Amino acid sequence: MAELLPSSLSVENVPVTDPSDLATLCKAVRTQVSVGVDPNRHRELSFSIPANVDRELLIERLLAYQESQKGFTLKITIDKAKLRIRQFTTPISRACAANFADMVQQQATLLAWKTGAMSELDLTRRTLHGSGGMHKEGDNSIQPETRKLSDLPSLVVEVGYSESLSELYRDVDEWMLMSAGQCYSVKLIVAIKISSDSLSPNQRVLVEFFERASQVNSALPYHASRVPNLGPLEWSLDSITPENITGLDIPLKYIYDKIPPVFVGPDLHIDAVWMRPWVTSMLSSR
Repeated sequence: MAELLPSSLSVENVPVTDPSDLATLCKAVRTQVSVGVDPNRHRELSFSIPANVDRELLIERLLAYQESQKGFTLKITIDKAKLRIRQFTTPISRACAANFADMVQQQATLLAWKTGAMSELDLTRRTLHGSGGMHKEGDNSIQPETRKLSDLPSLVVEVGYSESLSELYRDVDEWMLMSAGQCYSVKLIVAIKISSDSLSPNQRVLVEFFERASQVNSALPYHASRVPNLGPLEWSLDSITPENITGLDIPLKYIYDKIPPVFVGPDLHIDAVWMRPWVTSMLSSR
């Protein structure tokens, strides 16, 4: 699939810096992020986290700074002693991830409402989740109400626009690594690659669905495998028709820890009427 999705976008890598404490680390982040980013690129920032830095306080400062920024998006990963930040100027990733998560929650809510019940799902949006010395932020996520806010989500949505497919697969792999062995783990990762063909003005979209792999793979994502009979889905603006955007059936076991009795059947069905505007919006993004 990777060969079918070329990208004219690129990444700007910034060398690792080694601050000495929380104050200098936060200052280094602000300094690097204040430099403008080309709309067709994203910036990859990497920092060493000093041993004396309180992780919870660092996360609090990062999230507060993130919320205060306008005109660009920050995506944060903390892996033991490394802080990695990806900086984007485009809101495409967040928007299409939010729309997908909204479709899942709204469909579950609609089905539950018809019987006077609750969907028992929460959108966690841009929460920075943590486990085993690692913290990671997805583009969006869903968490059943059986889990606390501090627990990992059951479903994560990751979107790659300026990132390569390999970078998107790295995100998938990190979620599986982070949630391995946890009481509440990530069950499903929806990986969406939006690519712009350098030889054509048409956008292409690839949607893949990953679960935890039963054994380590030889290539990224090492710890995830595609869900059988669920995707991959692929569309391009020059070939899209109402007929090739169909409905989507997501097994409820990937969303809930305990499936509410309100649901009849093993899947949550998202109708094509909902899917078409979502796909069209991604294909028309620039």
